[in-house]
Amino acid sequence: MRKIFQYILMAVAVVATASCSNELDDTLQPANNSTLQFVVSNFPAFGEGTQTRVIGTQDAGKTVWENGDQILVHLYSQKYKDQAVTLTFENNDWKSDGGTLSYLEKEIPTITAVYAPDCEIKSDKTIGLSEGKTYGTAEYIPATTSIEGNALKISFESERTYSRLRIAASADQELSVTTTGFTPAGATTVATAPTSYTLTTDNNGNAFLYGVFSEGATVSVKQGDVVLKDYTFTAEKHPNGTEQGKSYALDATPVTDGTSGGDTDVTEDDINA
Repeated sequence: MRKIFQYILMAVAVVATASCSNELDDTLQPANNSTLQFVVSNFPAFGEGTQTRVIGTQDAGKTVWENGDQILVHLYSQKYKDQAVTLTFENNDWKSDGGTLSYLEKEIPTITAVYAPDCEIKSDKTIGLSEGKTYGTAEYIPATTSIEGNALKISFESERTYSRLRIAASADQELSVTTTGFTPAGATTVATAPTSYTLTTDNNGNAFLYGVFSEGATVSVKQGDVVLKDYTFTAEKHPNGTEQGKSYALDATPVTDGTSGGDTDVTEDDINA
């Protein structure tokens, strides 16, 4: 009879170092005599270039793992089908929800791990959007995974396949943002129709979209009935659209007359990467 690996996920501790990955000290406790460890890389930061910093209040975005961050892990086994666990970062520890991952000794299971704040583990053990959420308003970073010996390695070192658009407006305001040619991070198909988003700026006046704007894509930002900015990703300024792993900034700050942060004819200062 073939040996079955079944791992019961327990709390795991992270070593906070400046190396390319953080190795976990404590092993997961197995149901048999084998052991398994998680190895989780550092969080990848977008950062902002000198041009984007002149628009609104600079925001480098998330740069490190923080309490409450979650990694969703899905494993598919031919024998045991869909399985999943959620890892949560708490006080330098990655804690699991106590789920199990099972596969046969000679089997190579399919493993997916992702950092996606707007997603969750569904009842069928697959990863999907949380209720009321939509792709594009939060990060969706798939990790590279591999099992090497007794270690399940979860690496976020590969470059993102999408960009970030920081919309600079007034603080704590609700914005209506309509896009064309924008494929949000996490989506499985390329956008073909206009899409509308309701975003709320933070106390620095920033709101964010994560995804890919194709060449010729448009974004329109409104506050109530007032158009703050209309912008087109032209071939002249953005050949082939936005670049993956880059952060862009759009100036949609209202002026005193309440119309927009500038003329509807964009200038070089309207958006930068």
